[in-house]
Amino acid sequence: MSKSLDTYQRAAEVYPVLLVLAPAIFLGIVMLWENFSFARLLVATIAGCGGSFLFAQIARDRGKKQEQTLFQRWGGMPSVAIFRYRDPRLSAITKTKCHQTLTRLVTDTDAPTPEQEKTDPESADAVYSAWSDFLRTGTRNRDDFYLLHKENINYGYRRNVWGLRCIGSVFSLAIFVACAALVLHAYNSTSQIDWELLSVGTFSFAMFAMWMFYFRADWVKVPADAYAARLAESANAISARHEKTE
Repeated sequence: MSKSLDTYQRAAEVYPVLLVLAPAIFLGIVMLWENFSFARLLVATIAGCGGSFLFAQIARDRGKKQEQTLFQRWGGMPSVAIFRYRDPRLSAITKTKCHQTLTRLVTDTDAPTPEQEKTDPESADAVYSAWSDFLRTGTRNRDDFYLLHKENINYGYRRNVWGLRCIGSVFSLAIFVACAALVLHAYNSTSQIDWELLSVGTFSFAMFAMWMFYFRADWVKVPADAYAARLAESANAISARHEKTE
């Protein structure tokens, strides 16, 4: 997997799917422990047949499909909304400086006034969206904008986990119910508790609780806000580069 996928794909797209499969993986290790070479062969076969890339595509598609729902809950895309006067994530002084810098860098855009933003918010957001697109294009170098790309990975991971929330919760609950049934059956047959299966069931129930109560929209918003702030900050670095080349 590490050879076929880049850092973003592994962290933001493959790992969320593995989180969904974690209860089944745990169960598989317990069930196949005595013949673990078979499990390793199975994993190697899946990876060799493009399984890692398929996992990445599944997670990305689920996250992207649900992303607009997140933006609606948050009142817009964070990397666009952060430039609004009414948005509190940047101080007034910092925001004014960003507006001045981006108006200079992005041709055919004029910073809206607070009154214009209030009377015509869609036109104002169109300008802010153009600024956001410009900044994303100008910050593709991961070495120069390491913190920005780190927050992008954090956001992508959480967004995709949230997109898989329904699948993950159902899957974890199903593994929990199956383990509970197996533990009960084993106890009725032998009067002994299968502690390994019980541990899998406990883990599966814990994962179910995480999917239901922890992996929520607010959990995704934390890195989304951090990414938006880092993106806005990058305007100064891009401006400095433009001044050097002029």
